[in-house]
Amino acid sequence: MVIRWLKRTIVVEHILYKDDDGPMVFHWNPATSEWAPILWDAWMHFRALRGDFRPLNGVKSGDHYFVVCIVDNDGTLYNILPHRYRLDADGRITDHYFDDLTEEERAFVSKWQVDRNVPRGADADKFDALRWRMWRGNLPPADAAGALIRNLPGFPATDANRPVLSFLREFGSIPSSRPSAAIH
Repeated sequence: MVIRWLKRTIVVEHILYKDDDGPMVFHWNPATSEWAPILWDAWMHFRALRGDFRPLNGVKSGDHYFVVCIVDNDGTLYNILPHRYRLDADGRITDHYFDDLTEEERAFVSKWQVDRNVPRGADADKFDALRWRMWRGNLPPADAAGALIRNLPGFPATDANRPVLSFLREFGSIPSSRPSAAIH
């Protein structure tokens, strides 16, 4: 798997946090202040990436936050990939652009994502800045951070190179040790 992350392309030899059928995704429920696990198969159908669309159980219309956790083979959390979607009454994604990019800026980012080359020079700086703005638009609200940290699988201790720390720094929430509870 290859993940593009800000200024570099990282070949990832990590596995996604898995349930019995594949990677685990979590959904933020602001009514209960909890992150609920979603099976990978349900996530893929919800995003219409595997067969027909199927709505997620219990997820109503409105704006929703999701995260996918990537962990090393030893179970240490490597990254969190945030997703934010606006859903219609049928539970379908109607919007996923929660950044402040112009159409021209979005086209610039799309060009490089489709091309799958890493931009160089001034294009690289512009690409990184735009991707950062897009990424920030997908972050869950600050009140979700504490609940997420309590449920993270294999929290990283001190490795400053892990992208997950960028995610957590945005909330000012970098605990010094692994949380006591984890979702398995």
